[in-house]
Amino acid sequence: MEEKPLWMTDETVREIPAYKLEFLEELFVLVKTKDKNTLVPTLLPLLAKAKKENLNLSPSEMQIAMNAIKKYSTPKELEDIDTILSNTKGPVK
Repeated sequence: MEEKPLWMTDETVREIPAYKLEFLEELFVLVKTKDKNTLVPTLLPLLAKAKKENLNLSPSEMQIAMNAIKKYSTPKELEDIDTILSNTKGPVK
């Protein structure tokens, strides 16, 4: 059995369905492991899959999850998260 990341076991995310947390973790791992040149081509199919499966996070779910992720992130990961979020346009759905 694969161990969940700490942020996924945080008390604050307990109300968010597990499948949404798993999707966010998949995105988070992808962003951490890809360089800028390969991230977008890898990310697009995952986002298309999420859209097809109607996997939407409410703004409050997204904020709660991001706070939990940040709580357990390294300084470098926090820097990367801030960079990615500053480059996104509009709310994440």
